[in-house]
Amino acid sequence: MTLAAPDVVETYNKPGSGCGFGGGWVLGQPRNVLSATCPPLTFPAAGTRIYDRVWIEGDTLRAGISLVPWANTSPDKRPAVPGALVFTRVKDGA
Repeated sequence: MTLAAPDVVETYNKPGSGCGFGGGWVLGQPRNVLSATCPPLTFPAAGTRIYDRVWIEGDTLRAGISLVPWANTSPDKRPAVPGALVFTRVKDGA
């Protein structure tokens, strides 16, 4: 798995984040997650490319990825609607 956004790297390196892989994530550096699980999910086979789409509205970001199963394996299978997970931008100290 290769993280491609600095904020995701920061999140995955926080204690208790990143599905138990621990810290040490580096932007653009692949990391082996073969056979790893992030209950109740199991990561796809090595080399599988997953395509997603995001929606940004104000201070919120929603991804459309469907993690079960990892079916969006080509650009034409990208999600058409946002998923249930919503990320909200908050200011430090809020």
